[in-house]
Amino acid sequence: MTLTESEISHLAQPIRKRILEYVLNEKKVTPKDLGFSRFHIYKARHGLIPISDDLVKACIRFLTVDEYVRIVGEKPKVTEASPEEALKVIKTCIVDVKFREWFLKLLHQYLGNTLYQYSKSYIVNEEDLKMFEKLLTNKAKDTRERHLRYLLKALKDLDFELEPSKLQEYVQECLEKYGISVTTHMAKALKKFIKLVIKTKRPELYNTLYNSFTIPKPRSANPLKEVKVFNIDELRKVFRELPSLEVKIYFLLLAECGLRPGEPFLIKIQDIDFNNRVICFEVEGKSKRRYLTFMHEDTARFIKEAYLPYRNQFIKTYISSLRNLGYDNDVVKEWESKLIPFDRARLRNEIKETFRKVLGKEIELYDLRKFWSTYMTLQGTPGQIIDILQGRTPPKEFEVLMRHYVTIGNQHFILELRKWFDEKAPKVIG
Repeated sequence: MTLTESEISHLAQPIRKRILEYVLNEKKVTPKDLGFSRFHIYKARHGLIPISDDLVKACIRFLTVDEYVRIVGEKPKVTEASPEEALKVIKTCIVDVKFREWFLKLLHQYLGNTLYQYSKSYIVNEEDLKMFEKLLTNKAKDTRERHLRYLLKALKDLDFELEPSKLQEYVQECLEKYGISVTTHMAKALKKFIKLVIKTKRPELYNTLYNSFTIPKPRSANPLKEVKVFNIDELRKVFRELPSLEVKIYFLLLAECGLRPGEPFLIKIQDIDFNNRVICFEVEGKSKRRYLTFMHEDTARFIKEAYLPYRNQFIKTYISSLRNLGYDNDVVKEWESKLIPFDRARLRNEIKETFRKVLGKEIELYDLRKFWSTYMTLQGTPGQIIDILQGRTPPKEFEVLMRHYVTIGNQHFILELRKWFDEKAPKVIG
């Protein structure tokens, strides 16, 4: 293994002594192997001279990372590659076949499981849509236009990414947002697309995507009917074990606010009023509506003080790379404005994996929304309040409520809703 000059210079003398003794006694390395005289090593071992950076560097060459961790008590810091360096690697892979083969072997060796997870997703492009339209020419005009219309709507909602868990969650969301008729048309269009296009282009992925969701029937129109059994204490255990700061924020918005799995990714920084702990963002259903929800005090503080500086640094680090990759400026600005600009598939998998590890339970993210609704009901919250906070109030009715109760200088309706939320909504932190 190797360490940088800076990392070596910060090692204290007692740690240097342990490294030297381990290399000499356990690894049976000789002073000659280290490139130093026996007399120099004798003085260094007996504290007659300080153990120099050069001697530590020579010793480090004979250690594995695991051995270093056992001796020092912590892993060496990783020298992180910059986004620009990553882009250079990608560009080299495109033009140099031998380099690409070598690099892919490294990826499979060290990131095999991660690559497998991403291999189950499919990014739909313009060529795929043209192929789908062409393959529908044998259908009646009305059928063809209906499939194309609903497919485009579904793909827009899905950010043009088809992935098993994402598709499954999406059908559940559609049942609640659009109703069973629209959801059935969307599901049929997606099934048709997978069968005609993906089966041809990615046959190994066809069955996984095609069987990941079912076309809903009338009896499945209520997505809140069955509720997975877990309690607030279990959710707190899961939260503590979540592996990243961004997934903790995603989890809080699902568990404490009862949002649909895709909705946290619609929230923009400007949608949040931290002083009043209000989140108000736009959701597309049968028509556009404004969605209103709240944050508990500890959650608002956690997002503002711990998460936002971390998120802003992430944006600052990678935004130039997006521009260098040729993304449209509007797309970059949209990404920059998101509260959660991280990969949805990774966050979803991190939550599911943590549930398995901590509770030994398999869940779908929609189960957290069902839990929230049930929890609020058991706390005695009126159904209308639950519907408003979960975005199930029809757009026209919601607008009437807002116009009637919310005027300049009079936010009685907002305050009353927040009071219900503060007293009844589950608290994962605090």
